Amino acid sequence: MTRENFNIEMKKIISLIFICAVLLGSVSISSGGNKQSCIDQPSVRASASIENNSDMGGHITKHIRGETQVLGHRLKDGDTMYDSLGDYQTVWSAVTENFGVFGAPCEGNEMDTHASIENLLGAENVMGIRCLSANWKSGVCVDEEPFDPSGFVFVLRKVDGKWIMLTSYPVQ
Repeated sequence: MTRENFNIEMKKIISLIFICAVLLGSVSISSGGNKQSCIDQPSVRASASIENNSDMGGHITKHIRGETQVLGHRLKDGDTMYDSLGDYQTVWSAVTENFGVFGAPCEGNEMDTHASIENLLGAENVMGIRCLSANWKSGVCVDEEPFDPSGFVFVLRKVDGKWIMLTSYPVQ
């Protein structure tokens, strides 16, 4: 083999290595896209709005005092809820500003995520309500007690191939 042929063969090998590296890098990048924080998925963000939530398959309004409940998702004795729509929106705003707390990617078909009150700056004044007795027919809470939440649960579920915020509620 002449020196010229050797140089040509080496250039081919180096080119092949470069092409393989580029291809492996693109596979790594595309699979890394699936590692996006579940809470940061566009469909989860869209479904966190109560205007969209019911239509997307969620029932957040069940856990917000004074909001219209979704058929089939009525309050029961012992359920908890946000004191107001404003309280839910305050918590959701804190979540979106501190979503590192929710760094896990979407996995399976449903995920429950708990955020402690200490991790959600701005949510420390949110009030929780525990329903002591609910009207089984209407799902309206008829006896309740307030509490200071220790945190909040966010249930994320895959519905029609997209991840949504199924519901959210305060915990004691």
